[in-house]
Amino acid sequence: PHEVVVADGSVRVQALSPSLLRVEPRGPAGDFEDRTTLMVASREGFGGVPIIEDITTPQGRLLKTAYYQILLRPTCSSQAWTDVSGPIRAANYTEGAVAADEGDCCAMCERDPTCRAWVFADPGEQAASEAPAGAN
Repeated sequence: PHEVVVADGSVRVQALSPSLLRVEPRGPAGDFEDRTTLMVASREGFGGVPIIEDITTPQGRLLKTAYYQILLRPTCSSQAWTDVSGPIRAANYTEGAVAADEGDCCAMCERDPTCRAWVFADPGEQAASEAPAGAN
C-alpha cells in the first residue's frame, strides 16, 4: 500500500510518487481530506509508491519507500522511550508548572520550543508532603 495511518489515527501518510509525499493530520471533523485541494492537482493521477517498511524505533515511526524514508516523531503526548540524563527545566517553566492533567502538561510543553519531554505527577500518586498536584 502507498498509504499508512499512524496507530492512534491522527495522521495519514501517502507516498504519492518518487518525489511527492503527503503527511496529513486528521481534520477537526474527524476525517481526512479526500476532496480536491489546491495543493496537489489531480491527486488521483498519482499511482503511489509502496511503503515497503513500517518500523517503530526509539526515535518514532519509520516508513520506508524505495525512494525515501519518513520518520514520524512522537508528539509530546506520545513519549514512549523518553530517557533523560542531566535534565533541565524548559525555559518557560524554570520553576516547574502546575498542570490540571496530562493533556494540559503536554500542551504547555508544545508551547515551549525548549521543552523536549514532560513529567506529570498524578495527584492520586503523590504524598501530602510533596509538591501540589500536577506540579513538576
